[in-house]
Amino acid sequence: MKRIIAFLSLILVLSAFCGCSGPPVGFQDVENIATIDFMFDNGGKYDYSFDLESGVFSADCLDESTEYVLEQTEIEAIRTAIEPVGKWPGDFRYSSAGYNYPQKYTMVITYADGTDCVLTGISSNGSNWPEGFEELKSTLDEIVQARVYGSFTVDKTYSYDGAYYALITEGDKLMVITIYSSDENEVYSFKPCGKKGFWGICWDNDNYDLWIQLEDAGAICYSMTDEIWTLNDDAIRPEYITGGYVF
Repeated sequence: MKRIIAFLSLILVLSAFCGCSGPPVGFQDVENIATIDFMFDNGGKYDYSFDLESGVFSADCLDESTEYVLEQTEIEAIRTAIEPVGKWPGDFRYSSAGYNYPQKYTMVITYADGTDCVLTGISSNGSNWPEGFEELKSTLDEIVQARVYGSFTVDKTYSYDGAYYALITEGDKLMVITIYSSDENEVYSFKPCGKKGFWGICWDNDNYDLWIQLEDAGAICYSMTDEIWTLNDDAIRPEYITGGYVF
C-alpha cells in the first residue's frame, strides 16, 4: 500500500510540475501535436487556431466561416518552430517593469490523443519570453500576415528609415495609435477609428504616411507634418500595400 501511495504521489507531483490537463503523450514529438490555439495580446488582441491535422487555419477575430488552408511547408515550419516549447514549464509566467504596456499570451497545445497543455506568460517589454518564443510567434505571424492582414499588422512597426515606430492600444471605444521616436520618446497619439472592423496599420515604403485598414473603408492614410499625423483624404495608396479589405 505504501508503494502505491508513493507512486500516486509521484504522479501528482509530476502532473503539477507539467501544468497540463492530462499527461501529454510524446510532448517532444511534434508530429503528435494536433492543434495550436495561440492567443496574444499586444494592445490589439487576436486569437488564432492552427489545425495541423486538417491543415486549416482560422482566426476568431474573423467571421466564423473564414478559414484558410495551410500549405504543407507552413505546417512543417510550425512543427519545427514548436519544438522548443517542449522545454517550457507547463505554466510559464513572467513579469517585469518595462516601457510599454504588458504583452500576454496563452497557448493551448492539443495532442492527437485528446490531451492538452496550457502555456501562459506575460512580459512588460516583450524581451523576456521563454527560449524559442519569438521564433514561434514570428512563424505563426508570417502565416497570419499573409492570409489576413496583407501589408498591415497589429504589432509594433517601424517607419521605412527606423526613425519612428507605431504601437496600437485599445481605448474604451476607439483604437489608439501612438507614434514613438527611435529613442523611445512619445511623439504623437491619435484615435483614428473604432475597435470593430480595424485590421492593422502599415507605413509607406519611402515616407512617413501611416495607412490603416478598415473593414468598411478600405485603407485610409494619415500623413505627417511637423510630427503630427492627420487624415489625408487625397493620399493615393501604393499598389504594394495590400490587405483583405483594401480596394
